[in-house]
Amino acid sequence: MNSAEIQRRLAEFRALGAAMQHRHVEIGVQLDPFERDQLYAERAQAALEAINQPNYPAGMIAWLESEQPELYRMLTSILPDRIHDLWSRHASFFEFDAVLARLVETHRRACELYRAEAPKSTKQDFGTLRGDGISEVNRKPKGTRAERKAPEIELFP
Repeated sequence: MNSAEIQRRLAEFRALGAAMQHRHVEIGVQLDPFERDQLYAERAQAALEAINQPNYPAGMIAWLESEQPELYRMLTSILPDRIHDLWSRHASFFEFDAVLARLVETHRRACELYRAEAPKSTKQDFGTLRGDGISEVNRKPKGTRAERKAPEIELFP
């Protein structure tokens, strides 16, 4: 999936969240617990669909755990725990959607980082396909691990 496709999917996810927020506002009354959970489930499903793509880089999570532990914790613990907490206490959809969008964006950044910096010998996805169907050559990391530190990501703006 190229950058334009990722941006399109992210825009679709945000539009879905906005439509669902509008739906909730239109209702204007308290939702019963089942209906409210359905809305949370639809939003979470949209985020998972944005993440789980056919070109998901195999081996990325294991690489993140050893090479980018903070990013690994963000994707596997911090953000999922935050999502669970917000859903459990029926937080506002605005707040819930913001954390889901953060998860999708953080995952996209992790994929880019992995594809750019993981040594070719550790990659299991054999690169990515260009538009013409030819596999791009995996780039070797530049600099030391400390110099390749993941970009700072604000947890909860």
